[in-house]
Amino acid sequence: MEISFFEEKLTREGRDPKRIREAYEFALKAHALQRRESGEPFINHPLQVASVLLELEADEPTIIAALLHDVVEDTELTLEDIQSKFGEEVALLVDGLTKISGLSYASKEERRVENLRKILLAMARDVRVVLIKLADRLHNMRTLSHLSQEKQKEIAKETLEIYAPLASRLGIYKLKWELEDLSFRYLEPHTYFELAKKIQKKRSERERILNEIKEVLQVALKEQGIKAEIQYRAKHLYSVHQKMERERIPFEEIYDLLAMRIIVDETHTCYEVLGLVHSLFTPIPGRLKDYIAMPKPNMYQSLHTVVIGPQGDPVEFQIRTWEMHKTAELGIAAHWRYKEGTKRDVELEQKLAWLRELLEWQKELTDSRQFMERVKVDLFSDEVLVFTPKGEVINLPQGATPIDFAYKIHTQIGNHCAGARVNGKLVPLDFKLRTGDRVEIITKQNASPSLDWLQFVRATSTKEKIKAYFRQRRREESIQTGKQLFEKYLKKFINQENIAQVFQAFNLENEDDLYLFLGQGQITPQQVLNSLKRAEEKPEVQISQEFKPSVSEAVSTEGLIMRIARCCHPLPGDEIVGYISQGKGVSIHRKGCRNLKNFPKERLIPVTWPFKKDAVHPVQISILTINQPGALKEVSGAIAEESINIREINAFPISQAFTKIKITLELNEARQLNFLIKKLNSLKVVKEVQRV
Repeated sequence: MEISFFEEKLTREGRDPKRIREAYEFALKAHALQRRESGEPFINHPLQVASVLLELEADEPTIIAALLHDVVEDTELTLEDIQSKFGEEVALLVDGLTKISGLSYASKEERRVENLRKILLAMARDVRVVLIKLADRLHNMRTLSHLSQEKQKEIAKETLEIYAPLASRLGIYKLKWELEDLSFRYLEPHTYFELAKKIQKKRSERERILNEIKEVLQVALKEQGIKAEIQYRAKHLYSVHQKMERERIPFEEIYDLLAMRIIVDETHTCYEVLGLVHSLFTPIPGRLKDYIAMPKPNMYQSLHTVVIGPQGDPVEFQIRTWEMHKTAELGIAAHWRYKEGTKRDVELEQKLAWLRELLEWQKELTDSRQFMERVKVDLFSDEVLVFTPKGEVINLPQGATPIDFAYKIHTQIGNHCAGARVNGKLVPLDFKLRTGDRVEIITKQNASPSLDWLQFVRATSTKEKIKAYFRQRRREESIQTGKQLFEKYLKKFINQENIAQVFQAFNLENEDDLYLFLGQGQITPQQVLNSLKRAEEKPEVQISQEFKPSVSEAVSTEGLIMRIARCCHPLPGDEIVGYISQGKGVSIHRKGCRNLKNFPKERLIPVTWPFKKDAVHPVQISILTINQPGALKEVSGAIAEESINIREINAFPISQAFTKIKITLELNEARQLNFLIKKLNSLKVVKEVQRV
C-alpha cells in the first residue's frame, strides 16, 4: 500500500492530505531499518492500520496518530518529538497507545493487563485511542501466520477475550466480526475450516430461498410505495460456532445462516416494513426486538424479527434506516468527530458514560487477574435493559440484581436499600433481573449495606460502592481508636508548635490522618515521639565523633575530620573509600558511589570500618509497592519485626497501580540491610526494593 492511496481518498473527500504525507514521511524515516516478522518493511504496518481507520472515516489526528503509533515504542524518538512536529492532540493519542516501560512485572500476564489498563484509561479520556488500538490489532491478526503457533494462540485468545468484545461494546461490528473469525481460525483451526466447508455447501441453497423472499418483498414494497434496499447478511463463522455451542445443536439444525436486511430512509418507515413482513410471513412469538425504541448502549438501532420462511425454516430480518446502518457498521466511529472550534458531541459523551464508571472502579483494583475478570464482567458481558418507575431505561450486566439497579440510580439509594419490587411484586434482593422488568427500590433511613450482598451482586461498580461503604465505616472507627491512643499517650507531648513536625515526618495532611494512622497501626505512639526527638537533634553526624573508620597507615590523616557522605550513606560491611575535600575533611563513600567518578583520583584514600556494633547509620531505600490499602502498614510492620528504627518515610503514587515508598532507616551494618531487603522482596505487596 502506498501513501498516494490516502492522498487520493482524502482529496476526494475534500480533506487536505498534506499533514498525512508529513506523518508518513516522519514514520518512514523512523522505521527505515526495521522489518516485521514477515520480512516486509515495518512501515507497511502503520500504513495498514491507518487504512482501516480511513474506512472507519476517522479524523485527521487519528490517522496521523495511527501512522506514528509505534514510533515512541520502537525507535529512539520521543513523545516530545511528536508533539513539537504534530501537536499535543496527536502526542496524547500516541502516548495512550505506547506500552508501559521502565517497570518490572511479576509475569507477562501482569504486564499485558497493565498495558490494557493504560489503554482503557486513555480511552476514557479520548475514545480514538482504542479505535487505533483495534485497527492495530486487526492488522496484527491478519498477519498472524508469520508467528509461532504458541504466539498465534496467545494473541488470538487475547483478541477474542478482550479486543473483539471491546469492538462490540463500541458498536464497531465491522471490526468485531473479523477479529472473532480470525481468532477462531487460530484457536480452533480444525473446527474453523470444517465449519467453513459446511457453510459453503449450504450457502447456495439458502441464497435460493432468500431470493424467493426478496422477490416477494420487492413486489409488496413497490405496491406500498416504500423505497428500500434489500441485502443478505451472512452469519460469521464464529457466531455460527457460538450458537452451536450455546444451544448444543449440530450444524444441520442451524437455519439462519443468512439473514435479510432491509434499509429505508426514515425511522417511521421501519415500522411500516415490519408490519408488511409480518403480513407476508408468520412471525415467531417472542423473537421481535425493538432496538430503535430501546437502543443498545453502543448506540446500535434496528428492528429484529424472525419469521417462518417459504420452506418452513426460520428467517431473520433486520430493518433499519441508512443512518442506523452506518452506526451499526462503524459504531462510535460514525459519531466521533473533532472539528476546529467546536465541542465534542454531548450525546456521544453520554453514551460513553460507562467509561467514566470504569475510571472510578479501576482505581481500587490492583490484582491483575481481578482487574481482567471485572473488565470482562462490566464491559463485555451480555446486558439486560430494565425500567425505572418513570420509564427510564437502565443498562445492567446479565445476572444483575435489584441491588445493582439501586446503586446504578444513586449510591445513597443503594446504601439505604431495604427491599425491591419488580413488575409490582416484592422480590428478594438477589433476584435476577430480566430485560423489560420494571424495578422499584424501597429505601429506609436506617437500612445499610450487608457484606453478604457481595456474594450475589453482578456489576463491578456495585461491588466497589459496597466496599467503599465499609472502608469508610472502618476509617471512622480507626480514627476514633487513633484519637483515644493520642489522648492517652501523646497529648501531653504534642502542641500547636510541634505538631507540624509530626505531619512532616509521616507525610500527613491533618490531625485526622494522624488519628487514622495510629488507629490502623501504621505508626505507633513511640514512633511519633521519636520523630519529635529527632527533629531536635543535629542532622549531621561526624564519623570522628561517633564511629571512626580505621585509615591506612600510608596516609596521614592527622587533624582531619571524617564524615559519612550523604549521597550514598555507607554502612559497616560496605566497601568504602575516603575523599579528602578542601576545608571539609574526609568524606566516606561506598566504592560504588556514582559521585566518585567526578573526584580527582589523587584525593581518594583507602579506609576500612572498625567493628563497632552500637553505632547507627542513616540509609535510604526505595520500595515499589502495589497501590492497595494496608501496603504501607505491611512494609513498616516487616521493618519493625527486625527492630529497625524508621527515621523518615514518604509515599507517593507513580501510577494507578503502583506506589513508591522512600524510607530512611537507622542501621548498624550492611548485612542487616541486605537481610531486610530480601525480607521486603518476599512480601506480596512489594514489587521491587532498591538501596538509594
